[in-house]
Amino acid sequence: MKNFMFSLLASVAALPAFAEETREMQAHIHGVSTLEFAVEGQTAEAMLKAPGMDLVGFEYRAESEEDKAAVASALTQLQDPATVLLLPTEAGCELSEVDAHLSEDADHHDDHDDHHDEDHAEHEHEHEHEHADHEDEDAHNEFLAHYHFTCANPEALTQLTFSFFDTFAQAKEVDVTYVTDAGVGAAEATRDEPVISLK
Repeated sequence: MKNFMFSLLASVAALPAFAEETREMQAHIHGVSTLEFAVEGQTAEAMLKAPGMDLVGFEYRAESEEDKAAVASALTQLQDPATVLLLPTEAGCELSEVDAHLSEDADHHDDHDDHHDEDHAEHEHEHEHEHADHEDEDAHNEFLAHYHFTCANPEALTQLTFSFFDTFAQAKEVDVTYVTDAGVGAAEATRDEPVISLK
């Protein structure tokens, strides 16, 4: 069940009409989050990717107590899908699973794995320290939230309303790709227009 959304959305990305939009949506842009939404049978899934800047005001690794508290607060909020999006009540959807975490990405993440040698433990420790310092400089932290819903009337999933902008004051835009029984598509939700149609 976990991977059905990604296989369906891969078919969307493969379509020429959506190829350019998909590439643009994969770019890391401040003020722009992405959401993938898919419906299959009575199951609906939503995957949010949001730059740290848009949720907590920074993207570096949280070190201070204040920054750590901000990250913890954002993750707590993301545990409740209602802080991100609202599904039509007529669909009768209930949350069945949720996963929210912080992904810390760096440009040279794989370098260390290529230099592993158990006979050089001291050198390895120094390399890890240098790698960590470099990672802090290049990191672009993203918040990821994955929601699974079971819906009594999935045919009523005709729109999504983004409460995301009310929850996170710095968020400006969510680029959405979706797959439903009605078809596939892409849309843009903004602070001024937080409702998108799935028709």
